[in-house]
Amino acid sequence: MFVMRYMKLLTLLFLALLAIILPACKSATEAKARDQAQKDIQAGKPEYRVYGKRSSHDDFLAKILKTEYGVILHPVAGCLVTKELCEETKAYNAVVSEHLKGLYHKDVFAAAQEAYMKQLDNFYSERSSVIPSK
Repeated sequence: MFVMRYMKLLTLLFLALLAIILPACKSATEAKARDQAQKDIQAGKPEYRVYGKRSSHDDFLAKILKTEYGVILHPVAGCLVTKELCEETKAYNAVVSEHLKGLYHKDVFAAAQEAYMKQLDNFYSERSSVIPSK
């Protein structure tokens, strides 16, 4: 009986410690990412960090971001990511995004996506005019 109560008490203490420690780790990870973003901005080398499967338009987006805005598209992981990496990436990108909005008065990443879509539309409209109709 005493052992069961003792185990329940230990379990509750462990869960309480986890509830205290985990949010602190999350905010520490995010704070570290925000600090790194500030350092990269000050060094003139801001990045936009991405993860997941690379797509066919990543190279085009990387070129636009680099040439027009001075931002490096930096893949930090493939398809296998952790929750911490996602939170860290989101925190880093938020700082860089706010900085760029202050400089260019627009969402730079949305503008790059829009430029890609325009390029794609132009490509297909040129192709359709070359193909003879029946």
